[in-house]
Amino acid sequence: VSRQISSKALKGGMARIVLGGSDIYLIDSEPVAEGATIDLSILLGGAKIIVPTDWNVIVEVSAILGGVSDKRIRLSSGQQKTLRITGTVTLGGLDIVNA
Repeated sequence: VSRQISSKALKGGMARIVLGGSDIYLIDSEPVAEGATIDLSILLGGAKIIVPTDWNVIVEVSAILGGVSDKRIRLSSGQQKTLRITGTVTLGGLDIVNA
């Protein structure tokens, strides 16, 4: 599944991935002032979250026999937008990358 999210007031969302994969594109989104939260549950699958370079991403994901990779190039910006990623990855993987 590939999703292009283009909300100008992104509060967050959730994704449940079992035996499959998902790409979540947030490059056309703007989180609300207090930040957005995405809750993930991945079992025997994988996900890739694509974010703009000026976002501050806080990863609070537990990995059980799986992995989480933050492969972003960070650019400092005066006002950073915040995305919090929470949840679990079991026997799978999560990649966070820039557009």
